[in-house]
Amino acid sequence: MLEEKIQAVLKGAASITAIAGDRITPMQMRQTPIYPAVVYQRVAGNRENHVRGYANLENAIIQIDAWAVTLAGAIALGDAITTAMYAATAFAAILPGSPVDTWEDDVKKYRRSMDWSVWNRE
Repeated sequence: MLEEKIQAVLKGAASITAIAGDRITPMQMRQTPIYPAVVYQRVAGNRENHVRGYANLENAIIQIDAWAVTLAGAIALGDAITTAMYAATAFAAILPGSPVDTWEDDVKKYRRSMDWSVWNRE
């Protein structure tokens, strides 16, 4: 499953865990969040087909959010995520657009959001 591969890449990157520790979760933050943290989820995608059916290849859009108490922290964590995603060998990842930096007033934290185009052979 692609999400398991992504989690392995993110948790296996020393540059990410040096910043976020084990706070790398799918879909949502832990109930009592500690920052910095990483949250990832599939937001869109396509399964590639040919005349005989599914080609065992998917192109998923995976949103990865780097959360931190400072903008510089969110950017640094985002940079570590970018390095790990480009270095991944279990799938091919491309960041087709620029990251989006936001201030999340509800939690008073910064977030760098990135939508990755991820090609995965199942």
